[in-house]
Amino acid sequence: MKKIYFFLMTFVMTMVCSLQANAVKVTIKVDKPEAVIIKANYAPIEGDVQEVNELDVAEYSYIEVVAKSGYKLNSVTNDAGTPVGNLYANWSTYVYAQNEGDVYNVSTILMSEYRNASCWITVDQASAVRIVRSGVLSEEVTDLQDGQEVEVWYNSAEELPLTISSRTEAPLYEVTFNGTKVEQTSNSSFYITPTNEHGDKINVTSQFPDIDCQITFEFTHGDKDFFTSILADGTEKVAECEQGFTMKAGKTADYRFNSMTIGTNQIPYFYGSFPIYITGDTHIVVDVEKYKILSATLNIDNADAVTVFTDEYNTNTKIDLVNGDNPIQVNEISTTLYFKANAGYYVTKFEANGKDLLESNYNSYSKVYRFSVEDGMTVNIETAEITYDDKMVVYLNVEPSELTYFTFINSGREEYKDNLKKGYNTIGFSQGTQNPFSWSWYNGNSNGLVYINGNKVEPTYPGSANYNDKTIQNGDVIKLYIGETQEKTYNVTIQGDTELAVIKQDLITPVENTDASISALPGTRFTFTAIEGKEIKVKVGETELVAEDGVYTYDVDENTTFSISERGTGIDDIEGTSSIRRNVYNMQGVRINSGKLPAGMYVIDGKKTVIK
Repeated sequence: MKKIYFFLMTFVMTMVCSLQANAVKVTIKVDKPEAVIIKANYAPIEGDVQEVNELDVAEYSYIEVVAKSGYKLNSVTNDAGTPVGNLYANWSTYVYAQNEGDVYNVSTILMSEYRNASCWITVDQASAVRIVRSGVLSEEVTDLQDGQEVEVWYNSAEELPLTISSRTEAPLYEVTFNGTKVEQTSNSSFYITPTNEHGDKINVTSQFPDIDCQITFEFTHGDKDFFTSILADGTEKVAECEQGFTMKAGKTADYRFNSMTIGTNQIPYFYGSFPIYITGDTHIVVDVEKYKILSATLNIDNADAVTVFTDEYNTNTKIDLVNGDNPIQVNEISTTLYFKANAGYYVTKFEANGKDLLESNYNSYSKVYRFSVEDGMTVNIETAEITYDDKMVVYLNVEPSELTYFTFINSGREEYKDNLKKGYNTIGFSQGTQNPFSWSWYNGNSNGLVYINGNKVEPTYPGSANYNDKTIQNGDVIKLYIGETQEKTYNVTIQGDTELAVIKQDLITPVENTDASISALPGTRFTFTAIEGKEIKVKVGETELVAEDGVYTYDVDENTTFSISERGTGIDDIEGTSSIRRNVYNMQGVRINSGKLPAGMYVIDGKKTVIK
């Protein structure tokens, strides 16, 4: 870890030195030096601001011009008069090598000259009210006084409308403009544009009066049973809503139902509860109609083959099914149902009211089908069991369970990693229904080599360990060398009576041409099985292999030569001790160690053998 920190520190220092070595000179001219502060990399420049300020800064530096209180930046241009940099409340820009010698001209204006119009504002409680001018400054009015009329100045072209809102959780009670009540917007703010004649008056009342307000309801459909809850200042009022009730102004009524009109304010929809601050007598028109229940029939040939659910991303919302017809009901507020094939099955037919939906209503990523229920419709689903007639071999050079991350899946997103181990793995699959396959891994890095039938395969993205959408054929051999970066192959030669044996490479690939050298990847397994009626001996160099269940097996990790010969009948004379032996017995039938044997007669793998 110390080495890493040292490297990072060296990198940063190198970068800083590089910046210091590439200084850039720029000039900032200011019409009123007393109006601004100039900063380089967020720190004010040394000394007082002058009319002409020459800056010598490192490349990539960030420079700013900040207006002092009582002033506003009017413009910042280059010598050609073109605006440069970012001009908001302040001005800023980054300096690069190509800015060498640039001149920036800063023009300012007194705020008292900039703001050319005013209106008169009275608030009952200044601490509860926020008034903000529009424009790039978005400056808040700060000199409001409780109950006093205050003249508020603004720029008529750039700072209107004025936004008036509450500083508290409760909305403002009332805002008037020249004596006329102003309606608040949906976000509980008021937007007012004075006429710029210096005589407009705005009055803001934040506090609610102590009055009783009558709350009445009108139902266009049904009755109070449509309500989930009506809370009047925390007290449940559902039972009283048809007769009406009173509550204090400024308190909250919290209604839970589908839609309503409050006074002249129509509320077409809302989520959860809808809080209303009562300002006076309130008449609420409730337009609510129960959602319909839609009925349909789902016919399925095998209920064990699919899962039907109401939420595409939550299979726990499944619907229990039986073989044949299943009556289903859904609320019209949510009519879509989903289903997917269970492991070992696939869908062969999917139609609704006779219309084929097998391809059009299928999500190839999530492997989910969907349909919208219509009243009286019939949905037919037919399935088939996957037959694993095809076979592939997957070779791994490491134990996948020891990797940080490993996955191997088919097109149905079925996972194989728990069934894979280090070495050779034979996997049955359905070429027609489970292709393509994908696999990936991570174990601190994405190094690795992948081969299909001995041909190197590149990852989906360079430098990654993602191999997506690989179509696998029957008999394919996939080899994953996770963590490896150097390609290796070995030459394998097979000599002798090759016609006496069935020879395979990687468990399932027949070796048909033994005249030429065979190229083999590390760990490649060769197997030799005698043809019917023959007995063979297989050697690697001078070492004889021992068969297990009639099969001679050898994994190649270097250049290798195999030799095949026919084994004679009767007692075999074996010279020396180079043979690899299993199941060794003496002539009394006692099993003995199969290491170096003294001279004598033995039964080795069921055959009498003489060791000289």
